[in-house]
Amino acid sequence: MSVYVVIIGKLLDGVEARLFELVIGQVSRAIAEYTGNVINDELIRDSEDPSAYMLVSKWTSKEAWDSWRSTTMHVEQVSPLRPYWQMQSVRAYETVFTDERSPLLS
Repeated sequence: MSVYVVIIGKLLDGVEARLFELVIGQVSRAIAEYTGNVINDELIRDSEDPSAYMLVSKWTSKEAWDSWRSTTMHVEQVSPLRPYWQMQSVRAYETVFTDERSPLLS
C-alpha cells in the first residue's frame, strides 16, 4: 500500500525561496530516480508564512520509504538541502479514504 510522507520545514534566515525550490526539485528527482519508489512529490508553501513549506511525497510503500531512509544514500541525497532549510517534522501517513473528482474545466 502506498504511503504519503509529509515533511514540514522552514527556510533558514536569508535563504532565497526560488533557489531552495530549485534545489529541492533537483533532490526530489534524484531520489525518485535512485529508488524507483517515489510516485510523486509536491512542494507546498504556506500562504501566510512564505518561509514555511510542506513536502508531500507519495511512495510505493512504507517499507520502501523506511528502507531508503535507513541507508547512507539517504543522508547523501538530502544533504544539499541543509544550507537552505530546517526540517521540523517528518511523518508517514496511509490513505484511509479517497474521493477523487475530475478537475473543473476553465
